[in-house]
Amino acid sequence: MANDSTRNRRRKGRRTFGATRQLPSGRWQASYLAPDGTRRKAEQTFAEAADASAWLHGIESKISAGDWRPPELAKETFGAYGKRWLAHRLDLRPRTRELYATLWRLWLEPELGAVELGSMTTETWRAWHHKMMTDHPKSTQPAKAYRLARAMLNQAV
Repeated sequence: MANDSTRNRRRKGRRTFGATRQLPSGRWQASYLAPDGTRRKAEQTFAEAADASAWLHGIESKISAGDWRPPELAKETFGAYGKRWLAHRLDLRPRTRELYATLWRLWLEPELGAVELGSMTTETWRAWHHKMMTDHPKSTQPAKAYRLARAMLNQAV
């Protein structure tokens, strides 16, 4: 039996990616078959069918570009991810491990530990850096902590 996307391609004028359906409330629900093989629904419903289709187009673009990630990964907090990242870095020398643990405990976790990874923006980091530099103008530790966070987040991406 052909899968949904193959079947849709065969029908002229029909969508080639994802599906929309009208709910009893009159709102529209969008879903798609993700690269991990699971059927994923939009977290929200849409007032218009065109809005649901536009959302699907955005998801399709992310998948085509290789930028799609499972949405649940974005909900993990920086605190949980950072602790796991530090624990899995078995390649670190003892002094480096100690430095990273201190930077994490004193500079990163208190301010940003509760922030979800998916909601972090450049502005989040600009505000954090500004606050640290204002509160501790002569310290070099905020810059070191920023470099540690950058290494963590580069791997998270």
